[in-house]
Amino acid sequence: MGFTHAKASSLALSLAGVLAVSVATATPAFSKGGVIPVAPFHACPAVGAAPSCAILLVVEDDGTITIYHDDTVGPYDGSDDTLVGVTNYSGKPVTSITVKGAGSGLANFDGDGLCTVVSCAWNAPTGYEGPNTSFVTIPGDLDDVQIDFPDTLADQTSTYFSLEGVLTSAALTARPGTLTANFVAMGDSFSAGEGNSPYLADSDTSTDQCHRSPIAYAPMLSQLHWTHPDPPQFVACSGAVTDDLVHANWEGNGATDENGTFIPEAPQLDALTSDTKLVTLTMGGNDIGFQDVLAGCLVNPFQTSAPGCQKKWTKTVARRIQALRGVGTVYLGSGSDKHVIHPYSNIIELIRAKAPHAKILIAGYPVLFDPSRIHINCTVGSAGHFQVKILKSDATWMKTQVIAVNSAIKAAVAAETSAGDPDVHYVDAATAFQGHALCDTQPWVYPLYIKTTNPADAWVGSFHPTKLGQNAYEAQFAKALG
Repeated sequence: MGFTHAKASSLALSLAGVLAVSVATATPAFSKGGVIPVAPFHACPAVGAAPSCAILLVVEDDGTITIYHDDTVGPYDGSDDTLVGVTNYSGKPVTSITVKGAGSGLANFDGDGLCTVVSCAWNAPTGYEGPNTSFVTIPGDLDDVQIDFPDTLADQTSTYFSLEGVLTSAALTARPGTLTANFVAMGDSFSAGEGNSPYLADSDTSTDQCHRSPIAYAPMLSQLHWTHPDPPQFVACSGAVTDDLVHANWEGNGATDENGTFIPEAPQLDALTSDTKLVTLTMGGNDIGFQDVLAGCLVNPFQTSAPGCQKKWTKTVARRIQALRGVGTVYLGSGSDKHVIHPYSNIIELIRAKAPHAKILIAGYPVLFDPSRIHINCTVGSAGHFQVKILKSDATWMKTQVIAVNSAIKAAVAAETSAGDPDVHYVDAATAFQGHALCDTQPWVYPLYIKTTNPADAWVGSFHPTKLGQNAYEAQFAKALG
């Protein structure tokens, strides 16, 4: 339950939340023997006005893709098309990569591909394919293209192809795998892995604080138990609410494209397709408002009791949990910042509609404070040199609210199963975390840490699962995966 980013004004906490790493940089560290490719990039032959590759994509030995750009090489047609090379230094064969350029129209193949400039002795239906390459696109999406290597791209080998538009490294992102991900990891900050930095680069910028961690449970589940070759499409975001599944990110996380246009994080459901085989998520904690509730329940050294914690929040939390159960309609915010709480049953139905063949795994939340191990109060963190506590009575009330949220998830899953959908499962995090709450001997949750700045600022990882906590989540998901 960590602190939100864009909307944090006091002690606002964020209970929340593809493995697609996208890097665009001119001089990155190159993992293969410490070598950095130097232009000209000879993965491409001379094509038209281009003497070599304008763009070079390097598949690294850690599975990421680095993008290099040679500013001296212009469009091969002298106008608007780019010659792109790809070199595999991953240590294993690569079957496909995907390339994206927001607002670029790079997949708008209009008939003037490289095969109109040189004689192509290979199969090139669009005219833009190079040797051992084929393209997959999504109708209506001109900014994404999947490049398959039918004979695989062996380690230490290269090939090339062409894309529409005058592209630069700053205009592109790239990742291994396909456009239609088999595994989609959605959710809030518990799913994103908040608190476990370093985060994936595109989720830790001045405009995007989704904080997706490589050691969150979904990437670990993919590495250890998911047998499909592609990593998960990782769209979980710290601070996310249920409405982020169907609308652009409510906290305004996103990126600015090369034209200066801000592109918000897309609705998380957009990542799903009919090819999706696995969906994981935690969701609902931010809808309940636990960030504000927890802030209200904490006791600083100069208080003898919590400042109206239960009195202020009991009715509000109860209404929001009922909304998650599908009883009543509750909105968060107001005006243009108004977002409805979606019931868990509706969430499952929306996922199923877009991913009819997927196994859907929805996890609950752990109990952060176990009142059975609290005598009078519990020290949950610090603010400078001062301890911050929670009273046993408030910890008890908080526990009942977490149990109520988890019960709402279980009820929705049970209803879907009874209705004939056997591939929806509840993942029990509360049981896995027993004995590892704050104030236990070995907590799997980060304590509160408030920086002594002006104004005081809380560390965003506070009250989120540690690496061991994410390991515990991964183990529970693995059991449900079967």
